[in-house]
Amino acid sequence: MRTRVLAVFLAAFCIAAARAGDAAQSAAPEDALSLESSASDILAACRAMLPAKPVEIKGRLTRRNRKGIVSREHSFAIYMDRTAVPAKIRAEIVPADGSEPLRVEVSRPDGGCASVEILKADGSRERPEMSGDVPGTDVSWLDLTLDFLWWTDASFEAERTGETVHGQECLVILAKPPSPYGGVGAVRLWVDRKTGCMMQAEQLAADGAGGWKSVRRLWGTRLKKFPGHETVNGVRVETKRWMASAIEVQKTGGIHRTKISIEEIDDEPGPAVREAARR
Repeated sequence: MRTRVLAVFLAAFCIAAARAGDAAQSAAPEDALSLESSASDILAACRAMLPAKPVEIKGRLTRRNRKGIVSREHSFAIYMDRTAVPAKIRAEIVPADGSEPLRVEVSRPDGGCASVEILKADGSRERPEMSGDVPGTDVSWLDLTLDFLWWTDASFEAERTGETVHGQECLVILAKPPSPYGGVGAVRLWVDRKTGCMMQAEQLAADGAGGWKSVRRLWGTRLKKFPGHETVNGVRVETKRWMASAIEVQKTGGIHRTKISIEEIDDEPGPAVREAARR
């Protein structure tokens, strides 16, 4: 079976924020998505935001309590190449306390849910639940992927149509996984009608009364202008775009939250980085 690998949520959120900012500046006269768009169309629009070239993303995961006191911090480097066959994502998470780095690989078989494998130093592999936490953080492995964009069971939440996030009118949809997913029964997404960008997401579990309860929420808090490069008519040109550089993740009722800080995005990673990701 051919394997597709998901793009990382961090990268997707970056692209979404960039396009949302561009749309606000250009004041597009028409919405990219209408109420006639199907939920599947909206998921396809979100997938179209994913970068189609190799990128490397570096940053930090910082967990702090309600008083703002930091309890854990990790640095991370994520390499994503959706042009490879099969496509590949590799991530390395390095704890600040000097403990052993965590190397992971995320993949997704056609028609199924994503899976994550932790690559052990002895060559063995451990497969945690996608809904499980990245050690020492409030971030789940599902938070670091966009698996729900490939889920085919998607519908609108009629009572939530027209909600706004950061001043942007959003369509709200509910996506369910094709098979049980370790306590996560659905994901609620707020998608900007102007751009088709996902503005925030919420993991849900069954509440025992036929409805849903929130178990975790993600939202962007800060934008930053990052340099980049594009090829236009065969000519390499430098670009700058606004991207989300801070994303908060918090469990419902949790006493702390984790900030995902994006510090560097390299859309022209060198040969050494590409070779390391292939190993």
